[in-house]
Order: sequence, then structure tokens, then C-alpha cells
Amino acid sequence: MSTLRYPRSIPLLLSLLTAGLFGYASVNASVEQQTTLANSRIAFVSDRDGDVELYMMSNDGSQVLQLTENSTWDSSASWLPDGRGLLYSADRDNRSGLLMQLPLIGRSPLEISSAEPDVRSPGTYFAEYSPDATQIAFASSRANEDDIYIMNADGSNLRNLTNTTLDKERMPSWSPDGTHLAFSNFVFETVDFDIYTMNADGSDWQRLTGRGDDYDASWSPDGTRIAYASDRDGNFDIFVMNADGSNPVNLTSNEWIDGSPTWSPDGEFLAFTTNRDGNYEIYVMQADGQNQHNISHNPADDEAPSWSPYLLDDIFAALIPTATPSPVTPTPPIVTCPAAPPRRLNVGMRAYVVVPFVEGEERRNLRVRNQPNGEVLGVLEPGTDFTIVGQPQCGGDGLLWWEIETLDGTLHGWSVEGFAPDDYLMIPYPY
Repeated sequence: MSTLRYPRSIPLLLSLLTAGLFGYASVNASVEQQTTLANSRIAFVSDRDGDVELYMMSNDGSQVLQLTENSTWDSSASWLPDGRGLLYSADRDNRSGLLMQLPLIGRSPLEISSAEPDVRSPGTYFAEYSPDATQIAFASSRANEDDIYIMNADGSNLRNLTNTTLDKERMPSWSPDGTHLAFSNFVFETVDFDIYTMNADGSDWQRLTGRGDDYDASWSPDGTRIAYASDRDGNFDIFVMNADGSNPVNLTSNEWIDGSPTWSPDGEFLAFTTNRDGNYEIYVMQADGQNQHNISHNPADDEAPSWSPYLLDDIFAALIPTATPSPVTPTPPIVTCPAAPPRRLNVGMRAYVVVPFVEGEERRNLRVRNQPNGEVLGVLEPGTDFTIVGQPQCGGDGLLWWEIETLDGTLHGWSVEGFAPDDYLMIPYPY
């Protein structure tokens, strides 16, 4: 549930992919595997250099290394199973949500193409390799609905696993044995996201949660537990439940926004995103919720952590940290408004309009205004996606107003976070 989550020529790479995933899947047997957390890294997303890039750091926050550097978005990173690279989404050449791969040795990003002609766009997000590195699961709206797709690692055999017409399926996460996928599904009848599991072929859906919005499913390394973010207690916290959905436990339980949990390779710790310090930071805690502490310590927004497997020593030789650029614009303090509900949105995030609980024409659309509490410029229908493009302000109604823009740029103005007398609710698009 990260807020930079979001978001996004290059030659066709099928021949390279077919030739062995750029060499990522084969482990160098001559290098001994180290199984201590010192031999792991946490990748994350940050706007500390003025735009959204990928970074990496050790589990105590030291040895920060910037991995990408460009004027567009890089986001939604996940690790290759052997730790030799990252899979992520990027914006390039006016194309959104391209699937990219970044080898840690050499660090020359490569666009992953597919035998299917439309695999590059619309956006491809939350991509993950299967544990055996033979398949990639990802979320995409290429069929005008958000669905979970899967394809072979060489880009062939693309198929839609969910293929629904009303619901929205996002954020797939492989089980450690590669037999199941956990994912978030927005059900219009209940107006919330719940976590489901399904077989890797898309069959046998099982609903695991049913209270509030539940995002960011992350399997423990032994496959027995799933960590996730939920607002069932009034704001987003990190929960852990058994893999069958039983025994959900709130680990963070505070008034701030906590999300994007990721397990350490030994299953003893969780890294996550929180805004409890006034901006989004990466925290680490024990798997039972104890000893929560900040490891990123930066005035910019640091989000969407992804903990690596144990890395081989030859990879570390390529990870020599360089100075991290200072943020171009310090993150402003969080705006608080007396009548506003708990804040879910942030600059750079995509969001969407939800179906109301209350029927009636006065709440059929989200009004976009020329200023907070101002004149109506236009309306957005339920399900419409848009981007948060400016810092919020308190309106005369005491609610929090955000500067937004539709993805096609046709409507730009201000909308309220929370129900105003004639406005709809805005919900973060869970990148």
C-alpha cells in the first residue's frame, strides 16, 4: 500500500530471456551461500532525489545505494528468487507500467517483453517471479479491468487468471512452494478490498479476510503465515494471520498509516512503511510486532520495502554504496484538518472513486472543483482513476482537500478526502 506506488526504445529481449533469464536463475555454486541477515538487503522506493527511484539498504538502514536514476517513475520492486536482480514497474517514453528487470551486477535496466503484443501496456504492476523463476505473476488493466495475469519467464503463454468484469484483482504474491497466489480483490458489492488465495492456475478462490480494506499480502518464508495491511480497526495497520485466514493479529495498532509488509528471509522480522514520523519511512519490527524502529531516517518519502533472499558474496562485490542525493524538496509536515477522516492519500499516488454506501444522485460522482470548497469543474464516475498531484489543504468545511488530475489530463482540480455533503469518497489505488 505504498504511496509512491506508484507508478512508471528498448529492444525486444525474448532471445535473452529464453537464454536463461539473463543468468539470474542459475546460482553460482562456487560461492558459498551466507544465511545471516547481514547477507540480505531491503529494496525500497523513494523520492529523495526529486522523483521516484529504487534504492537499497541493509537491514539496519546503513549502506544506502541508489539503483535507478531517471526523470520518470520506478516502483513496485520485487526480488528475483536468487537475489541477483529486481523486477519492477517503470514509466518510460510516455508508456506507463513497463515491466523492467535490473541486474545488481552491472545495473543496466532491461525491459521485459513478451510474445504477446500487448504485454507492455496498459500498466504492469506488482510483478513477482515464481519461486522456481519459471513464471511471472503481475497485475494489469490491459482488458479494461484490473486482473491478475501470469506468463512464462520468457514472456510466452500469457494468460488472465482472474478475468472478472466488475471486481478489481491486484497485488499477487506467490506462496513459497509456488502452488498458490495471494492477492487483493476489490468487491463492488462490499465496497472494499479483501485478501484471497487461489491456485497458481487461477482455480479455487478462497476469501481470507472480510473486514475493511486489506492489501499487500506477503507470505512468510515457511508459508504458514501471511502479513498484510488492513484498516479494519479504523486506520491501516500491519496484521499477520495464518495462511488459511485464521487468527488475524494486529501488530502495529496505532493512529498512523502502516502498510507494505515484507518478511526477512529467516521469517523473524518484518519491514514495512509508516507515516508515524510525519513522512513515510521504512520501519523494521520483530515478527510478533515488538521493537518497531525507523531504519530509513530521511525527510523524503521512503516506501514499499522488499526484503531480499540471502544474497551470495559475489553480489555484494557489486553493491558499493555511493552518496545518496539530498532531497530536492523536503517533505512538508502532514496537514491535519478538524473534520477529516484518517488520511489515506499522498502526493504521487493514484486513487479512484468508490461506489457509495448511501444511494442517491447527490453522491453519484466525485466533484472536481477549482479550489477547496470551490466551483465544480467536472465530475468523476465511480471506478475512475486519477493522480494526486499537489499537497493537501484544509477546506472551510474542515475536511482535507487534494489537488488531483485524471490520467489523461482532461480534468485538473480539487477534491475532498472523505464524504462532503455532495461528494464521493476517494480511495488510494494500492500500489
